[in-house]
Amino acid sequence: ILVGAGTSGALSGFLNTGNYTDYSSSITPYASGDTLIDFAARIQAELESRNYTPEYLILNPKDWTDLCLLKDSQKRYILGGPGQNVEKTLWGVPVITTGAMTSGKYIMADFTLGGAILDRQELTVDIDRTQDDFIKNLLTIRVERRLGLAVLDAGAIGGGDWEYQ
Repeated sequence: ILVGAGTSGALSGFLNTGNYTDYSSSITPYASGDTLIDFAARIQAELESRNYTPEYLILNPKDWTDLCLLKDSQKRYILGGPGQNVEKTLWGVPVITTGAMTSGKYIMADFTLGGAILDRQELTVDIDRTQDDFIKNLLTIRVERRLGLAVLDAGAIGGGDWEYQ
């Protein structure tokens, strides 16, 4: 759903061309000393200025760790130290980390307005024995689900490179 291949038989993900809007060009140039925390705030502001309400920021776990390791000029952690349970949120937007998100990419989106999952067929599991499976003590298992991703408004899906230009 995030970075689907979009090929025949595979979902087109939110980060496929045409399914998201890269707002990073509208927020450059950055102020001197800005960090990726500032970048997140600027993307959020860009979405809100277009009347979207960012519901989630989706990052790769490595990118979230890079944020957690940011320090101020006195070497203090900005988001909380290693002895603290750092809440996964930036500027009030919950952060979801998943290995399914490509490292160095992000999605901050109003998913309610931006997209929908079209569920054509619920998850089905079929178990059967074919030909001589009984003799070999084998079972054939097929798991299938049919769904699609509909991008209703690419402007509500902010995405692109998680970096400063």
